[in-house]
Amino acid sequence: MKTSMQCPVIRDMLPIYLDQEASRETAEMVEEHLEECALCRDYLEDMKQEEKNRDTGAEGESDCFYQVAKRIRRRKIKGVLITGLIIVLMMWAVLFSFSRVIVTGTSMEPSVRDGQSLWVNKIVYRLKAPRRLDIVLYRSADNGMKIKRIIGLPGETLEIRNQELYINGNMLDRGDNAVPIEQAGEMPSPIVLGQDEYFMLGDNTSHSLDSRYSDHGLVKRDAILGRIICQER
Repeated sequence: MKTSMQCPVIRDMLPIYLDQEASRETAEMVEEHLEECALCRDYLEDMKQEEKNRDTGAEGESDCFYQVAKRIRRRKIKGVLITGLIIVLMMWAVLFSFSRVIVTGTSMEPSVRDGQSLWVNKIVYRLKAPRRLDIVLYRSADNGMKIKRIIGLPGETLEIRNQELYINGNMLDRGDNAVPIEQAGEMPSPIVLGQDEYFMLGDNTSHSLDSRYSDHGLVKRDAILGRIICQER
């Protein structure tokens, strides 16, 4: 009966006892009571289990926060890597699509001058066919690089007469700055272009080796490397 009456007091002391903050006399009294009272021993075990569950829950919550932080950090790293990859691909695309060339010679004056720096779009003709009057960079018959203007397109008939150029019987308007074609060169008149051939002409017709001459000839589509898009003064 005495033990039963002490139970509420002992149970109030158990938290202090578990935290090891009770005095020696109190701890001895609690231990003595626990030896005699099975109910308080069970109560103490329940308290220990509850405390353990709280610790496990806290660890689980901490682990959950850690996993969330880890996923966020992983996403940030992934975002940085994707951004870096996009920048690299864009730089590669620019380097692949554009190049810079320096003009040598006067065959394209006054449009393009000797020593002038030009930018070439190398991808444009992968997307569409070359157009008449485009100024282009191409590989010549001697494997050199030349810059001229496209005049004749595949399948057309060209003829030079009266210092003008005719395409399919119609005189071509080459613009206000165009100079007369004083030399017809060695081309037959008229000449019919094949389905993959282009006729190139320098703007400075009196000082240009172009499709009028057999040493140059007509230019195949796959020899055209790109279109001039920008001129540095």
